[in-house]
Amino acid sequence: MVKLKPKNLHYYNNIRKCCLGVSLHSHNHTGEKLATIIEYINDNFETCLIDLSDTLYAYHYMSTEGLSRAEAHCIAASEGDKWLANNADIIQKLKIPYEIVRWDTWLNHVDFKDLKNEYFALFDTNKIFRDALLQDIHNYYDRRHNKDVRNVPVKFLKGSISYLLEEITCHTLLARDISCVNVYPGKQLECFKVIREGLVDNAPRGLETFGHIRLNLYEVADTQESQVA
Repeated sequence: MVKLKPKNLHYYNNIRKCCLGVSLHSHNHTGEKLATIIEYINDNFETCLIDLSDTLYAYHYMSTEGLSRAEAHCIAASEGDKWLANNADIIQKLKIPYEIVRWDTWLNHVDFKDLKNEYFALFDTNKIFRDALLQDIHNYYDRRHNKDVRNVPVKFLKGSISYLLEEITCHTLLARDISCVNVYPGKQLECFKVIREGLVDNAPRGLETFGHIRLNLYEVADTQESQVA
């Protein structure tokens, strides 16, 4: 059995629309864990946007399999199709109005290229933002691979930087276009946090209105609980 405990909820009690970010191949976004998140959303929000970041995962295939951007994008889009098919029954348990937005929506946004260039420039010129983003990369390799980021090949580091800059670009576009709060089974990224908190001078506007509720998932066996997210 899986239970859920939200963090930071009291900051966003007046927001009735949520954004459920979905990461491909995440164990928290399928099966009983996804069903538990859907139940929480039904109980706490009036509308929901499911943000399926499928083609963002193209960076993974580019780095690990040496594929071209076009090839990797095609595979990631196919994986997104599979996720939707495999989890359709769970998604349909939403009792509130919802829509599903896939990652290409943001990649094709009229402001995407200019905004992404702004974030790349910010990474080059602003130490607070750059250090936060590099800390996110360090945390990822330490958590997922038990590896010191200093031992990671340069091509993987470049891919990770591009991945995060694309992610923050697209979520800024989402935040500008749709008023909602992000609900996600994990901590917010440091690069998002420093911008949300106004610590980065001349940062693009948008994320300051896109709050983050961390969903802590717990597996429950009898009376014992162990945190899983």
